[in-house]
Amino acid sequence: METQFTKISKTISGKVFIKSVHLIECFAHSQLGDKHNVKLNVKAKIYDPIITCNNSYAYEGQMNPVLACTVDYDGLNIKSFKFEIGEKTFEEGKHNPDFVKIFREQLSETKVMVHLIVYQAKGWHFEREFYLLVVQANGHVTRQAVRLQQTSGSGGGIVSSFLVACVLVACYYLMKFTQ
Repeated sequence: METQFTKISKTISGKVFIKSVHLIECFAHSQLGDKHNVKLNVKAKIYDPIITCNNSYAYEGQMNPVLACTVDYDGLNIKSFKFEIGEKTFEEGKHNPDFVKIFREQLSETKVMVHLIVYQAKGWHFEREFYLLVVQANGHVTRQAVRLQQTSGSGGGIVSSFLVACVLVACYYLMKFTQ
């Protein structure tokens, strides 16, 4: 008795989006009812954008302090930029009457600066980290911490001294010429 074997081969290719480590399982069924399965552990290399954040300084009550991060996303498909502050997440372009505004400045084809403007610095802003979240189209999220650090006083050093000097000079000339 002679047995004939027919070799059937099929290649299936495509993109699989996984977090980083995953088990992929393939099943095959023959016309005779045989079932076969193959399991394969896959470890994927995740490509993250290069994020550079510099801590900013403000005093309590200061209006509009800005946190800024540069994001280089060469070769990546970025879906959105968000900031996470404590339990809350704030999205770019969404109006937030509470205390923040997020916008981006395009620096080149593959690089942006993402700005977070805090309407008014409050004590709790100095006690926690803010996180920039860069969300890729495949769902992968990269987080980078940045802090708002507290400075003393209510002024910005040279700039506020210059403004005070200008006001004093203006007052002097007003008094001199109105007498």
